[in-house]
Formats: sequence, C-alpha cells, structure tokens
Amino acid sequence: MVFDRIDNDPTATNSPPRYPTSIFVDRTNQNHAWISYSGYNAKTPATPGHVFEVFYQPNGSVFINRDGHKINGFGDIPANRIIVTNRGTYYAATDYGVVVKEPDSTVWKMAPAGLPNMDVADLIYVPEIDSLYAATHGQGVWQLKVQ
Repeated sequence: MVFDRIDNDPTATNSPPRYPTSIFVDRTNQNHAWISYSGYNAKTPATPGHVFEVFYQPNGSVFINRDGHKINGFGDIPANRIIVTNRGTYYAATDYGVVVKEPDSTVWKMAPAGLPNMDVADLIYVPEIDSLYAATHGQGVWQLKVQ
C-alpha cells in the first residue's frame, strides 16, 4: 500500500492549507469523497472553503468547494465533520450546530429540530435506518431521522 498525498498536488490549487477534520468516502466509488476543513477563510483568503467534494485521479485530483454562495452559504466557520446521505444531502457538524444542504442546492441551513445548536464534534450516518447521530461537546449524543 502506498499513500498518495492529494491536498498539495499542484492541480489541487483550491485545497485550503488548513487541517482536514474528516473524510467521507462515497460508498459506491472509492475515488470520490468529501473532506471537511477546520479554521477560518479569513486566515487563508486565497483558498477559502470548509466542505469540498473531491475526485481522486492519479494525475491530479479535483477539489470542488461546496460551501455555496456567500448569501445562504456555509459561512466562515470551521467544519468538524461532513457526511453525505444516500440521497445526496450534506450534513456538516460545526462549532455552532449541524447545518444541512439539500441535493442540487447551494443553500446551507440549520438542520431540522432535533439536533442541538452547539458544538457538534462528530456525526455518524447509518444508512440502513436513515439516522444521523451527533456527538456534542457537553450535551450528549443526539439522533435525527433523515429524509
């Protein structure tokens, strides 16, 4: 097994120089994943973004910023974890709760009622039962049935 670093590949020019907080691999394509990043765009203005869709290619990986537009976008907040449901809905854990982006949308919004609006350190998605579990900082673990 050989590891191939893809975030500093010369073709991945929009990969932020901040640490990745999670990687969610597509269950149907091992060369397709989503990566969340910590930190603030204000510290790396030339390479903004907190949620990226990544297509691995040996000759140069493609990083697509999925933060959305500035209005109704993700915002300049660290992303702690990213998951993508089987339906293509994004859920991101942040220091201020869980945000969601529906398929084919550029709008991020707060997740539905049932999850806390506080630091969420981790998310686990169980597709077999369409449930999302959120681990919080100090307020336990929460469950949300996803649609």
